[in-house]
Amino acid sequence: MAAALSSSKLVLCCYLYARHDVLRGVASVLELGSGTGLVGILASRIARIPGRVVLTDHDTRVKRLLNMNIEENFTDLADSPRCAHLKWGEGLEQFEVTYGTFDLILGSDLLYTRCACLPLFRTVGKLLHKKECGLTCREIPLADLPECLEMTRKMDELWYEANGAALRKASCIFEFRWNLMGRS
Repeated sequence: MAAALSSSKLVLCCYLYARHDVLRGVASVLELGSGTGLVGILASRIARIPGRVVLTDHDTRVKRLLNMNIEENFTDLADSPRCAHLKWGEGLEQFEVTYGTFDLILGSDLLYTRCACLPLFRTVGKLLHKKECGLTCREIPLADLPECLEMTRKMDELWYEANGAALRKASCIFEFRWNLMGRS
């Protein structure tokens, strides 16, 4: 259960706060793997239409936590982000019917195993409106950087395999690579 905040979620929040234009320039936002909801709640505070921000997680316990955090942070629930159950690669047609497609997809600390790549990319490929913009953030220890660069190249290939086409603007996918002091 998502009880703690990862450092990459904090970095993504700092980026979004510093770059309000990223969120103000889009009509709809989806956060994958929302956990506590910090990124999605901040995104909805900055976004033009808070009700078009959807926070998701596959764990129903986490979804309850997300709903509580939304209720704590928004007095007008009619103008607040929505919370939804989403397991990557499953039920995407129904999810799209219910929530639509999104101009921006956010995520941090999403991939822990390679087997999650294809379901994640299928999900993004189905739900990203223009197939142009997404923001991801993860912490990569400096010692793991060469392996992660190779994995990023392989992820480009997996994206193509999952969606039959490359992203039109690969430059819109941001990955923060950094190393915390004291970590190797």
